Amino acid sequence: HMDSYWLNQDSYTSDQHKTINRTHWLPSFHLMHQLSGNTRLRLSISQSTRQPELADRIPYDVRQDNRVWRGNEYLKAETISSVDIGYEHNLRLRDSSLTDRDSGVYVRAFQRIIRDAIVLNANTETVDGDVVSVFQPINSEDFARLRGLEMDLELGIWHGGKFELGLGVYQSHISTQIP
Repeated sequence: HMDSYWLNQDSYTSDQHKTINRTHWLPSFHLMHQLSGNTRLRLSISQSTRQPELADRIPYDVRQDNRVWRGNEYLKAETISSVDIGYEHNLRLRDSSLTDRDSGVYVRAFQRIIRDAIVLNANTETVDGDVVSVFQPINSEDFARLRGLEMDLELGIWHGGKFELGLGVYQSHISTQIP
């Protein structure tokens, strides 16, 4: 997979025009192993991107009392590298292991590494003789990490109906080394 985009920025207060063109290589790999007629293991490795909010990329300053919100035209997309490992046990033996889930136990562990994580930087500046707090989204020089474990129990208890119970535990870490 590949993600490409063009972003045009025009200024209505000056004759400035800027075009940003970026392409991201997004490889993915998925493997499924059938352990038995109703049990399988999954492994997925992939890479994706998350674009910054468009409003965060527009260069602007908005002041409210002693706070200033500032856009950042140099924001880059976050790049997310993912590893997922899953275990599925269907409680009803189906004709094919590829049919939709109906009743079963599903466990998934995952890790996401996020490069160029977007964080909100806060600092103080003097503007028109006033000390103000300035908030601006920036890309962290370090990475963020999200790990998790999820478990679902699904029971098809009547025609077209299903009882589902889920549990998730997550741990996140982000280092905020600011350039």
